[in-house]
Amino acid sequence: MLTLLNSAAAAASPLGLLIAGPVADLAGVHIWFLLGGAVCLLAGVVGCFVPVIVHIEDHVCSSGESEYETEPVADVEVRKSG
Repeated sequence: MLTLLNSAAAAASPLGLLIAGPVADLAGVHIWFLLGGAVCLLAGVVGCFVPVIVHIEDHVCSSGESEYETEPVADVEVRKSG
């Protein structure tokens, strides 16, 4: 699966360069970097408000039940030494 993702990313690189080159020539490299940084920042902020991303570690199946048992597997007593 990782090889497939890497291949897709490598295939998209020439297309990105075809867009980035002329834009950087017209607007300037510093503007292109600022625009790219703003897009990344916006994506991060928007991600904080997408419920699927916010609750990604809640481990809830699509049926609504938890993936993990809610009851402890073993009763363990913790003792303090000393």
